[in-house]
Amino acid sequence: MAHLPSEPADPFLTHLVALVSVYTVGHPTTPIPQYLGPSTWQTDHVLREITMLAKRMSDAEHALN
Repeated sequence: MAHLPSEPADPFLTHLVALVSVYTVGHPTTPIPQYLGPSTWQTDHVLREITMLAKRMSDAEHALN
C-alpha cells in the first residue's frame, strides 16, 4: 500500500532514508543524523547494526587507500 501525502510519515523510516542518503554520499564531514523518535528493541537493533556496517565500510575504504 502506497503512502498517501496526507498520512504522517513513520519517524524511523524517515530517519533511515536520511541515514542511507548520508552513507550513499560518503562524504566524511557530513554529520550522521541522530534518531530521536520512538524506539523499540527493533529500532535499537537496526541502528546498532547500521552503525557496525558503516564502521566496516569505513575500515574497508581506509584499507584500500
